[in-house]
Amino acid sequence: NDGCSSTSDRIQLFQLQNWKQKAVWTKKAKIIYIAEKIKNQTSELSIVWWNSQKINYQQENRAKIQQQLAKIHNDGKRCQHQ
Repeated sequence: NDGCSSTSDRIQLFQLQNWKQKAVWTKKAKIIYIAEKIKNQTSELSIVWWNSQKINYQQENRAKIQQQLAKIHNDGKRCQHQ
């Protein structure tokens, strides 16, 4: 009976260790999944930020060009009136 108890104990110990190992793997997999998700979100945010910077730059350039054109137009009118 002592041999059966010992074998049973070893099986239970093995199953417990196996369960613990699976739990560790599951946690690691979850951490990797979350890290990948954060990495992807960071990349997406970076793209959105760069796009907004590009749009702002284009709008600023457009405004500067319009100001320059308005100044040229006004200078032209002034020259005609003289």
